[in-house]
Amino acid sequence: MVNLLDGYNKLYVLEHARMMKRLSNTLNGLSKKYKIPEKETRKLWNECKRSIESKLNRKMNSHKPRYNSLVMSCSASVADFGDFYKYYVTSWNKALKKSEKKWNKIFIERAKNYRSGAK
Repeated sequence: MVNLLDGYNKLYVLEHARMMKRLSNTLNGLSKKYKIPEKETRKLWNECKRSIESKLNRKMNSHKPRYNSLVMSCSASVADFGDFYKYYVTSWNKALKKSEKKWNKIFIERAKNYRSGAK
């Protein structure tokens, strides 16, 4: 059971890095398009990273009790673990997609607002 979750966690780390790279590319493209100063871009990027990490840490903490009970239990059934695993994988995938969508929207809004305010 633990090996299965470890394998997924490695995949999650890769997907998280890909998401952050896509977000970084989006922000860099918008900052060039709207001529946002590097300092402002860096500030927005740091806000994005802190927000995403905070949200994902809360999600990780919410899974720990169930994970620990299944892993430490000698009587946990494969079906119980299977149900948890499906929920775990689905919730992480949704969290990554939701974060990426949210921050793409924020980047676009802030870039447009910056352009409007800079005129």
